[in-house]
Amino acid sequence: MSRRLVSRAGRLFIAVALLAALVAVASHFGLWQKITGNSAAAWDWVERSSWFSAVASLILTIVYERRARQGGGPGGEDRRIFAIGLWNRIEVPGDRPVKPEPVIPARPAEPDRPVNHLPERATLEAELAGPRSAVVLVYGPAGAGKTTLVESVLRATDLGATRERFDLVADESFGAAELVRILGKNTARPPQELRDDPLQSLHLALESRTDPGVAVVIDGAQRILEPTTNKISDFDLNEALAVIAARRDRRVKVILITREQPIAAASSRWTTDDAVHIPVNRLAPEDFKQYLAILDPGDAEGMQAGSDDLCDLLQGMPRNANLFWAALTLPVDRPSVRELTRRLERPRRKDRPSTLARMVVDSLTPEQHNLVAAVAAYDMPVLSEDVVRLVGDGISPVRVEELLDELAEHHVIVRLAAPPRYCLTDPEILGALQRDGQNMEALRRKAANLLSNRRKPKVHVRGPGDLTVEFTELRITLRNRDWLAAFDRIQALDQHLVKWNASGLIMDARTQVIGRLEDAFDELRNFNALGYARASRGLMGPAVDAYERALALAGTQDRPDELRRKILANIADLEWQHGKIQEAERRYRKVLKLAVRDGDDEGRMVALSGIADCRRRHGDHRQAVTLGREALSLAREQNAYGWEIDISVKVARWLSEQEESAPAWELMTEAAVVAGERPNPAYRARCLDGQADLHLDDGDWVAARTSAAEALRHALDIHDPVTVLQARTTLAMAALRLGDLEAARTEIDRAGWYRREKRSLIVLALQALIAFREDPDGEARTLFETLEREAAQRRNDDPDDFAAWELEAIAICGLGVDRPGRAAAAKTAFGKARTIAPDFPVVKERLQFMLGIVAASSTVHRELVAAATGDAVRGFTP
Repeated sequence: MSRRLVSRAGRLFIAVALLAALVAVASHFGLWQKITGNSAAAWDWVERSSWFSAVASLILTIVYERRARQGGGPGGEDRRIFAIGLWNRIEVPGDRPVKPEPVIPARPAEPDRPVNHLPERATLEAELAGPRSAVVLVYGPAGAGKTTLVESVLRATDLGATRERFDLVADESFGAAELVRILGKNTARPPQELRDDPLQSLHLALESRTDPGVAVVIDGAQRILEPTTNKISDFDLNEALAVIAARRDRRVKVILITREQPIAAASSRWTTDDAVHIPVNRLAPEDFKQYLAILDPGDAEGMQAGSDDLCDLLQGMPRNANLFWAALTLPVDRPSVRELTRRLERPRRKDRPSTLARMVVDSLTPEQHNLVAAVAAYDMPVLSEDVVRLVGDGISPVRVEELLDELAEHHVIVRLAAPPRYCLTDPEILGALQRDGQNMEALRRKAANLLSNRRKPKVHVRGPGDLTVEFTELRITLRNRDWLAAFDRIQALDQHLVKWNASGLIMDARTQVIGRLEDAFDELRNFNALGYARASRGLMGPAVDAYERALALAGTQDRPDELRRKILANIADLEWQHGKIQEAERRYRKVLKLAVRDGDDEGRMVALSGIADCRRRHGDHRQAVTLGREALSLAREQNAYGWEIDISVKVARWLSEQEESAPAWELMTEAAVVAGERPNPAYRARCLDGQADLHLDDGDWVAARTSAAEALRHALDIHDPVTVLQARTTLAMAALRLGDLEAARTEIDRAGWYRREKRSLIVLALQALIAFREDPDGEARTLFETLEREAAQRRNDDPDDFAAWELEAIAICGLGVDRPGRAAAAKTAFGKARTIAPDFPVVKERLQFMLGIVAASSTVHRELVAAATGDAVRGFTP
């Protein structure tokens, strides 16, 4: 019988007896008369207490006898479970009493006691004691003791009392907004100043902190990582963590506990350069013996006596020790430590955890097995009521909760507190349950149906973190090998994820269903979407492969030419993004030819827009504007609002570069009106980014900065790396023009996170120019050398790439034009650019500005300016 149940029942009867005794004693000493001033008061209270005692006794007696008739033996444990469970659910008017919680740690499965990973502990203690901010990455395999290590070290520091904890295993969400909320608690800033822009709010919160320090623990942080790359999937959170990791003047510690080593999003390097890494693996022998002593106090089961053998047998892993403990103590006919050890010596070392898990599962009673299987079927933390719904009415809710708690105490499942929820995190036990294939499939199918009622309404879905239920449903259908249902869930998820550029989160799922969809058109759609997802992650080769496989399937469909056009346009866009401009233009022209032949206006619009991009890249500015306007007309005719906004913004940019400011602003204003009438935040971000560029072209640096900052906020929110890069580049250029070198460096370095090699060379150029202003002979030289190399590679790939010629010339100047032949090389590169694109007034003015930084003191400065602009110097002063 459970000691906890005996304790509960005993406390209840003792409470009734004490109440009666209290009334009697108070009556004897006349306390009731003193309190009430009424000599009859004591008898009133005696009468009330007698009624109370009688009613309580009657309820307990009835429950006891009813339970006995249902099969619980006299004095048996089942009677007490039911009686106490009923009592604790009686509600008192005006209050909602909560059932007393058993003392079980919220997390983890390991015992909540210090276990010494001595080197790791020393590193963590030193980092937590330090005065600077830090992001600490604690990672290692499941069951290595990561959470126990962090919690025990925190308790021993002054940060233990101020720590904030997020358990992502418990299905909590975490992002930059949650981080700002925590760090904004003890600040001098009013709450309204910490509302809209997470990154700006983070800076304000850090600057305004008044307490001695805070620790934020994010457990189960593998949930914020992309499954294939281990990169942090949330752009906002990635940048917020980068800010904290680089700070030196505030004591803010963010601790990520995860099974995989996190990698920074995009190309940022803060996880490599600034974060503190603490890998946690097996325990040292002495520490492992201490862990066994915690599991088996007093050596009741004999684990401590055999600790030398167990340390090697269980590979020093706490999770393996937990499995061993469960296999030892769960069976009715308990094996000895020696017997269990002999069984484990037979399998290979790497197979021992799975062997232990099978022993544990085989030792479960039918009731226990059903409950563990139900928890596993949900694949996410659930309440005991959810488990009851899945297993049916054959077992009482109270009994379910008691059994779940016992399973948690034996480390078979994990119990999460407040409110109590249960989940199965051990992959070995999950694998052992898979042997019961049909039963698990049925349970998962039923669990998925029950979970469908928990989906958030679409209006409340603001990021991938709000799609936890949908991701769980997808995992369930994939585990059941229900490929058609899985594909339906993939498609439904992608409708949300594409808005935040997060389609990469379901790349693995799309790969799993390849060749299993029965319908060729579904296979085609899957390959096409897989190509897009891979392209969004910069995986050009795999993306082209997926698109080519979709293209091959197009011929088997009823409308092969329409499908071919769309897939060809996708491949052309991918080629354009990766600098293969000539190939992209050829493919776009093929799409245009097919679209004209078949009367497909949408295909014409896409092809014309793509050709316009290619023409502009090759300096044919006037044709680019003409083609862009034609594509814009088709977009408006078809009410293709996204295309209308995108084309309007880029044509407005091209007009502005020609110093045609009025028509440029007219187009941009029209685009902003369309964006304002639509709920899609991506439209707003693109318009703001375009407006920032127009302000920059007009020389209004302050307005450019304001619009770009707002565009950046929206772009980070929707995970749009292209707009993030462009907005940060504009912010850096505006700051540089305003003389704010610190802000310029911060923004352009972060823009560099989203830059790919040989792409967005202006980012590399600005990094080099800013570094040159700070120290011409330091980092600037390395950056200019990189710029020269990448620009040369790009114009070798595409000789008509005028921007590559221009920036190669700037790099040559930055490395010094006073050396023999260097000035001539720069002038040649500028001359080639002007031959390709002779009439870009705004671009030529920016080249003058750059030359004013790198070559103002050179004797050939005026000659370089003349070569860059293609005409005489017009009184320009850098």
